Amino acid sequence: MVKKRVLAILNAKKETVRTQAYRDLLLYAGKVREYALVAIPELASHQAQSFDELFAGKVLAEKLARAVGLLDKVIDQTERRVLKGEKVPASEKVVSFFEEHTDIIVKGQRDTEYGHKVFVTGGPRR
Repeated sequence: MVKKRVLAILNAKKETVRTQAYRDLLLYAGKVREYALVAIPELASHQAQSFDELFAGKVLAEKLARAVGLLDKVIDQTERRVLKGEKVPASEKVVSFFEEHTDIIVKGQRDTEYGHKVFVTGGPRR
C-alpha cells in the first residue's frame, strides 16, 4: 500500500493526483504512529524472565519513541510543504530517518546531495 502511494507521488503528472497520494500516505503514517504509541508503554513495562529481555524491551521502547518523534516531524513538514504550500526551513527538515545529523548539501546549480559536511581549515605554513 505504501509503495503504491510513493510511486504515485513520484510519477504524478497532475498536482491533484500527487497531493491525493500524499494525503493517503499521511493517513497510513498516522495509523503507524497510533500503533507505535500503543506499543511503547507495553514494551517499557514488559515483565521479562531475564535481565537481557527486560533491557531489550526498554531499549525497543526508547527506539520506537525516537522513531515516533521523527515521524511527527516528517508528518508536520509534509503537511506544511505539500498541503499548505509553505516553505519549510532546512533546519526543520528531516532528511534521513536513520541518521539525524545528515545535512542537505547544495553545490551551486548541481543536484542536491545529502551527507555530512566537513569543514577543513588550515593554518599558516611553517
